[in-house]
Amino acid sequence: GFLTWGRLTPQLVEVLKLYFEKALTRLDIELNYKRNRFVEYLSALICFYIPHPQEKWIPTFFKNTNADDRLKFSRQIGQLLQGMGIEQADELWKNWIKDYWEKRLQGLPKPLSEAEIPAMVEWLPHFGTMFEEAVKLAIQMPIAKFEHSSIIHNIQGKSLVEQYPQATVKLLIYLLRAACPPYIWFGLDKIIEKLDRGKIPTTLLCEFDESLAEAGLG
Repeated sequence: GFLTWGRLTPQLVEVLKLYFEKALTRLDIELNYKRNRFVEYLSALICFYIPHPQEKWIPTFFKNTNADDRLKFSRQIGQLLQGMGIEQADELWKNWIKDYWEKRLQGLPKPLSEAEIPAMVEWLPHFGTMFEEAVKLAIQMPIAKFEHSSIIHNIQGKSLVEQYPQATVKLLIYLLRAACPPYIWFGLDKIIEKLDRGKIPTTLLCEFDESLAEAGLG
């Protein structure tokens, strides 16, 4: 019933936290028909109410869920980050997201699936001072196929390009090497206009220009 109409509050979390943890082992039984909704609530719990979820909650989640659940988790975290302020998103990065991303690059608690990679890339525009660190980890992920993405749109609408030109170019090079649909590049021209090429090393600029040319966007 709670998964249908309930809302998480600090008071409810204290009461329900133990039951959420126990319910993780029941996703394939009683809760199978509500697993998407369960992952939505669990994502909110991890973001807003669990101080260090990577220590216990995330390993337990990965132990008891399938690839679809983990993809849902990645997408839900992206939606939650989108609704936050930059300071709150940066705090989550320092609290658990950085550690989570580093471990996923190591295949822990499970190797990254190809579908998770684009979903996690979508987290990047929502960080502020942590954007450079986040990009550094993101571009270590394998190249994947991007079927749907608003990454270019979200970046060009913020001041990240002016603040972090090198990180922006590194991310763009990564994306240019991926399999992306043509529409994803809408707004790329505005990003390029904002780039201060004088703040970007020559070798990185050459790599960027070559990647643009190879993608037919130069």
